[in-house]
Amino acid sequence: MSRKSGDEASLINATNLQKKMTIIAPFWGNYGSIGSFRIAAFIRWLSSRQVFTLMVRAGRSDRVVETSWGLEITIADPLCLYGDVEEGIYQYTSRRRPSRLRRLIAYLLLVPDPTIIWARRAAHHPLVLKHAGNSSWVLSSNPPESSHVGSYLLANRLRSRLIIDMRDGWLDEPLQPLLKELSLQHWRQGRLERRTLQSADHVLVTSPVWKELLEKRLPFTKGKITVLYNACPLAYGNNRVWPVASRNSARLDLVHAGRFTGSRNTRRPKFLLEVLLAGVRSTGSKGKVTFIGSLEPRDKEELEFYREQFMAQGWEVLVEPAVSREELSLRLMASDGLLLLTVAPPTIPLKFFDYLAARKPVLAVTPRDGAVWQGASALPQFFLVDSKQVCRDAITINNFFHACAAEKWPCEVPSEFTEEQLSQRFLEILRCDKT
Repeated sequence: MSRKSGDEASLINATNLQKKMTIIAPFWGNYGSIGSFRIAAFIRWLSSRQVFTLMVRAGRSDRVVETSWGLEITIADPLCLYGDVEEGIYQYTSRRRPSRLRRLIAYLLLVPDPTIIWARRAAHHPLVLKHAGNSSWVLSSNPPESSHVGSYLLANRLRSRLIIDMRDGWLDEPLQPLLKELSLQHWRQGRLERRTLQSADHVLVTSPVWKELLEKRLPFTKGKITVLYNACPLAYGNNRVWPVASRNSARLDLVHAGRFTGSRNTRRPKFLLEVLLAGVRSTGSKGKVTFIGSLEPRDKEELEFYREQFMAQGWEVLVEPAVSREELSLRLMASDGLLLLTVAPPTIPLKFFDYLAARKPVLAVTPRDGAVWQGASALPQFFLVDSKQVCRDAITINNFFHACAAEKWPCEVPSEFTEEQLSQRFLEILRCDKT
């Protein structure tokens, strides 16, 4: 999304449009943060209805920039946790080496997370208050959860309607280990979550399982929650059935995209590798599996542990750094099959939708009672293995290898995963609000 400088008068005139959405997203601009893709979709949908968008992000210094869709307001982050885009590359402010002790202390003292310092500053900042006036809605997306606190404070001040986009859970399947280990921390964040969601006019979640968990734990949320999936990449269009590319090699080329423990500390590579290795041994197939993404050192160590076992079966195990989403899409489409691991039942990761668009067979190791299993069970492209009973499903693994080796394999995308239908649902939420 291109940006251009503008004088103060044009900025003020632009904000006089009839409808305005203010979005609190400190990570905006960092496309290494998958939350940016979801926010970008919101902006496209709002722009299609001439809704003016005011983006409040974190960065190195306070400034206002005019964009094709509205205004981007950067509020300086006192803790230097966020950076800025320079020459198309997101540059982090701090170059300090990570410290587990420093991180632990920060999460103990700053609730719900260290970004709360920025969020409170942004919600009361003169630049934000100046341009966010008359906003019809204030929206925030997590993680971090402090984004929701900032939007709650700003919406109350502006008397705007509040939309909480829970891209991940807060207290349901929390990403923060402290929420599982310390009851006091759980209680402190629970108060914040309850207060924020009670004030919200709408709550968006990314799977039906998230909705079920939230309504069961907080019954007052019933009637205000909408399931809004992440969408298949726009570049592939909205066709429900796509042609399948033919194979060119007798050796299988499998790809896993994204992180493991860097995304969720219980997502261990071994859960996927053990399933894959069982399939390799039972089929006698040959090939390579490539892991593309920013992996933690412990993930690389685990991959290295399994490398020799794969080599003994005639397979290579390769690790490559993260690439842009556009380049990744080409790699996915050039593969013979794709690998997916989920350990949290409510989660449908963004790569699920990238895999759908790639039109390749997918081996998904996932909980049987989870959202991925629900969403993919009827899709011929997916081969599902229960993550809790991986040794009992050799037939599914063998079928996946057969599909990868086949000349063609049917692939289908449900309409509810397309951008066209998701944008309609999102805009309908706004239209249902009282004006």
